[in-house]
Amino acid sequence: MGGFVGLAAETAKVNAVYDVQLKTLANGVKTDVAGHSLRFDNGKRTVTKLQQWPAPKAIEEVSYKLLEDIVYTIGLYNFHDKNYAAIKSNRTFQGFYGYGQRNVNYWDGTALVQRLVDTYLCMRCGIVLPEALITIDHQKPQAGGELLAVLKVFRALGLTKEGPKGAKGQTLAQFTSHSSHLSFVVWGHPQAIAPHDKVVSGDKSLRQTLSDTGAIVFTALSAFSTDEQTLKTQCMHSLINLKPLCHSCNTSKGNQV
Repeated sequence: MGGFVGLAAETAKVNAVYDVQLKTLANGVKTDVAGHSLRFDNGKRTVTKLQQWPAPKAIEEVSYKLLEDIVYTIGLYNFHDKNYAAIKSNRTFQGFYGYGQRNVNYWDGTALVQRLVDTYLCMRCGIVLPEALITIDHQKPQAGGELLAVLKVFRALGLTKEGPKGAKGQTLAQFTSHSSHLSFVVWGHPQAIAPHDKVVSGDKSLRQTLSDTGAIVFTALSAFSTDEQTLKTQCMHSLINLKPLCHSCNTSKGNQV
């Protein structure tokens, strides 16, 4: 189950049925969904959203298989928190962020010479630098931005009330389908994102609020304390939440890698 140990352990209980409080993310804040719970049925391998008031009623059912596919997809683009700079070698990341071999001027002690080296664009100021001089920044900050990172990943999975508006999120969302197991298959060369790309359209509050299905998935994947932290960590260090910056821009944001 890609590191979500609580759910994996609970699903080993044959035919166990148990309920947990349904939760959601609304305007970026985790809240309880009043009068609703989520039922795990390990015999049927489903989770069901239940309305408790005014009368008990099943609202929506999601299979464990879908949850497993989502865990797999999140894990596919996760980079370990101590080594997320390694994302610079990921072909999808390279495609998004202007990676390429370019001639760069060097001083060899007597004259300027050009060398063909691997380079990236800084997504803040637009400078082109050798890969070794590019740092990796979290779009949603590590301090206080964990749930926003979860929402950013869930948007690309089609699990928020309004879809992504940024070029990267929209491209990844094109490859996300509940009928095709939610795999982001973008190993080719996606359209590069221009520096200073900003999202200004649409309703930000809807992008930061889970859909009904999103609330079910979020509750199922974060029902246990170890799982919630794993979900936050994997989304924080996801390709979806990382971008290249030069040292100067990264330092000025206080997020140097």
